[in-house]
Amino acid sequence: MNPIFEDLFLGPLASPSFSQGLRFRWEDSRRRVRVVFAGVIVADSTRVMLLHEFGRLPVFYFPLEDVRTDLMEETSRRSFSPLKGEASYWTIRAGDRVAEDAAWNYANPPPDGPPIKGYLAFYWHLMDAWYEEEEQVFAHARDPYKRVDILPSSRHVRVVLAGMTIAESRRPRLLIETGLPTRYYLPEQDVRMDLLEPTATTTRCPYKGQASYWTATVGERVFKDIVWSYHDPLPACSPIRRLLCFFNERVEALYVDGVRQAVPSTPWSEACGGGGGFPATAAQASNTQSRRIDFVPFSRWVKAALQGAEEHWLEEVIRGLSLYKLLGISVGKIGGLKDSF
Repeated sequence: MNPIFEDLFLGPLASPSFSQGLRFRWEDSRRRVRVVFAGVIVADSTRVMLLHEFGRLPVFYFPLEDVRTDLMEETSRRSFSPLKGEASYWTIRAGDRVAEDAAWNYANPPPDGPPIKGYLAFYWHLMDAWYEEEEQVFAHARDPYKRVDILPSSRHVRVVLAGMTIAESRRPRLLIETGLPTRYYLPEQDVRMDLLEPTATTTRCPYKGQASYWTATVGERVFKDIVWSYHDPLPACSPIRRLLCFFNERVEALYVDGVRQAVPSTPWSEACGGGGGFPATAAQASNTQSRRIDFVPFSRWVKAALQGAEEHWLEEVIRGLSLYKLLGISVGKIGGLKDSF
C-alpha cells in the first residue's frame, strides 16, 4: 500500500517558510473551495481554513456545516496526533461510488493546538476533483508562503547526457520555486527531440498542473523520465507551456553561461521505479561532481522527524522511509546518521 501524503512527515521540504520552533499555521484560506466525488459536490465553502504543520503538506479544513455529511458515515478507524488529538474517520457514499475512510475530523483537539473542532478534511487523492474558485487544482492544497517565479532569460544553458550535448539554449525560462533548485525550461527547437521518446508517466503539481515525461536514449544508455513538460499548465505558470525541462539532479552535467552547476540533492535525485531507472553508470558520473547542494539531507530529515513527532517518532520515520522508497530514493548507510545530527 502506497503511503498517503496527508499522513506523512515529509521534513523541511514540505514547509520551507517555517522558522525554527514554529509547529503550525492555522489561517483563513480566503477562497471558495469545492470538492467533487462521483459527480456530487461533497464540500463547498468560502470559510475553508488551511492547516500547515511543520514538515507536512498543507491541508484544507471545511466547516461541518459546509459538508454533505448526509453522504458520510463514521467508521471504526482512529488515529492520534500529539498536536491535534484523536481523529475519527468517515466513509463517503455517492451513487454507486464509495470512498472508505476518505475524510477525518477531531472532536476534542488539545487546547495548545489548532482550533480544528467543528472542521473536517478530505484525502485529496480519494476525491475526483478540487476547485479553488473556478480553477481546478491538483495534488494538495497550495502553500500561500511558497513562490513560483518564471523569468525569461538570455543565459546560455547547456545540458549534457552520456557525453553528448542534448540541449542548448540562449532563451530559457528560469523557474524559481521556494525550497527547490532553479529549473531551466527550454524550447523544443533547442532540444535533441530525436533522442527523446514520450512515456506514459504523468505527475501533478498544485502550482503548475499536470506534467508529461520523456525518456532519453543516448547510444546504449537510457535515461528514464528525465525530461518533463507542461502542455497545459495552470494559468499562473503559462510561460512554461510546452517547454521542456531536464532534471538537474540526473543529467551528467548542466552548464549555465559556461559554468558547471552543482548537483542538487532532492527527492527526485534518483529515478523512480525498479524496471528501467537511472543507469548505474550515471551514478558514477554524478559522483565526479565537486560540489553538491543538499535540499533535503536525509539525516536532517530524520532528526526533524524525531523532534517533531514526539512519542510517535518511530511511526513517523517508518512512514517517511516508505515515502522515500515510493519515490525510488536510496537512503544509503543509515548507521552513521547520529554523527551528523
